[in-house]
Amino acid sequence: MIVNITQELSQCVEQRLLLEGRSPCAPAQEFHIGFGIDAAFVRPLGVLITSLCENNPQLALSCHVMTIALNEEEISQLRAIAAGYRVNIHIYFLNLAFFAGLPTKRDLPIPTYFRFVLPTLVEAQTVLYLDSDIICINSVQPLFEASLGEHVLAAVPDAERTATRRMAALHLSTYFNAGVLLINIANWRREQVSRHALSLLFEMPNQLTYLDQDALNIVLEGKTTVLDNKWNYFVSEQTNEAVIHQACLLHFAAHPKPWTVAFGNTPIQQRYLDYEQRSPWAGVPLQQPRTFHAMRLYAEKLWQKRNYRESIAWYLRYVHRKFIRHE
Repeated sequence: MIVNITQELSQCVEQRLLLEGRSPCAPAQEFHIGFGIDAAFVRPLGVLITSLCENNPQLALSCHVMTIALNEEEISQLRAIAAGYRVNIHIYFLNLAFFAGLPTKRDLPIPTYFRFVLPTLVEAQTVLYLDSDIICINSVQPLFEASLGEHVLAAVPDAERTATRRMAALHLSTYFNAGVLLINIANWRREQVSRHALSLLFEMPNQLTYLDQDALNIVLEGKTTVLDNKWNYFVSEQTNEAVIHQACLLHFAAHPKPWTVAFGNTPIQQRYLDYEQRSPWAGVPLQQPRTFHAMRLYAEKLWQKRNYRESIAWYLRYVHRKFIRHE
């Protein structure tokens, strides 16, 4: 399986769909950005692309969406973004069989590995990979102008606590967050990053707490350019909105997510929702908890707000989902 998944990753694409919003331009003038999603992240992906377009009207953006499946409504929504912002959106429907046997976790499902496919799909000097729980609030053009030299990619160090813990566990001198990766495609291919990282995931899955992120940090030790944290600025419902004005990419890496009812009604959520209101998802209600983990978190938050009746109702749903439904 390792041979198939690492040598011919591009063959996992079963279907390609181009949502064309602008006419072709010279390759050197295109700015390529890639994303890997499943059904749960179509909505935030749309908001992310909207925010990128809003803050980069001068750039010829080509968005590359790697996914398992999209329904007709979702394709129509992405087509509306392509047409409205004159951006090209390439959709790649991937065959999950190519990823069989790879370890997963609740918050790290199979699409976390789609970033390994991206450098096989894009023919350009660089491509920017972004997690879909991000929004853009300033121009990304300076990021594309970053010099990587012989390095494979540029990334932002992870949160201090996480980075310190993972450096100790993996015997590394640095540790980056894989939510924002500026990839030099030729160098990635030269170093056979996908093959080496995926081999580690098959060989030592129990030692890789953050799966693909851990594997990439091991494989790319000494081959990564460090970026300022404005290019991957970690935010949560506790973040003071006033401190993020110099950032460019806001990463809602923790739970809850800003498109859910569990996220606090704060200015930082409103920043996210401002972009959602400019997207085809404008007016869509905030997402209700869907997993037993999210139900428990929401019940706890409601209890803290002294909304006891609704808190108990959600806690009962949590119990039913986790203990009764799974008997």
